[in-house]
Amino acid sequence: MTLEDGSSLVDAVVQTACAALQDPSLVFGIPIIGYRLPDGSYLENKQLDPDILVLNAPETVVQGEDTQLRTAVEELLKEIDSAK
Repeated sequence: MTLEDGSSLVDAVVQTACAALQDPSLVFGIPIIGYRLPDGSYLENKQLDPDILVLNAPETVVQGEDTQLRTAVEELLKEIDSAK
């Protein structure tokens, strides 16, 4: 979840299935698998920081620009070019 100032809050992790009960306002996440870190510990209850921190500014978001996605694509293209 991203706040108006571009900072983020803890959100559901990848590989979490969301389910709703009879009351659709009650939604909960169920972890499907656990991710282990190189040291053997699990990722659960740990913060995962991005390799490159890019904050989406509200003024660019309303224009339909995703600065995080653009930066990710640029970095991946650099990796592809350096691997040639």
